[in-house]
Amino acid sequence: MSDRPRTQSAKPEQVSPDAFAARQRASQQRYALLFVAQQDLLQARSFAAHLIEHGWHYEPWEKHSSIYVQQAAFATALVLAYCRPFTVARGWPKFPTGLLAHTLDEKALHERLDALRNAVYAHSDVDVNAGQEPPLFDGEDTDLVLSAHASATRGNSC
Repeated sequence: MSDRPRTQSAKPEQVSPDAFAARQRASQQRYALLFVAQQDLLQARSFAAHLIEHGWHYEPWEKHSSIYVQQAAFATALVLAYCRPFTVARGWPKFPTGLLAHTLDEKALHERLDALRNAVYAHSDVDVNAGQEPPLFDGEDTDLVLSAHASATRGNSC
């Protein structure tokens, strides 16, 4: 006989079938979320690599317009793909923040990209362009410009 004290084996927790099904759905959603997040982050990395490979870091006036347009498209795709996993979607769980281990610099970059996504790339934030008058409206003949624009875009919906 052994001198060690007997330990009771832990009994499995009794879970109702409904609770088990709910946990199973939550686990499946979490797995799907992480799988798609991985795809988004790999895509963002590929867009960043393309921008770096081409040395695209220009202002609109610095390069031929087609180069800048390509740069802008890749930068937009980069920001949107990177931020997608961290954006709350209806019916899906939030990204598990416990998986994030940022340095201070990485956290600052993460916050900057999220702010850019919200203000520039995913939404048209009026505050970003505050103080800039739209080029069509110089204060004169606004009704004429608006009616011409309405005529030109009639039937075209976004």
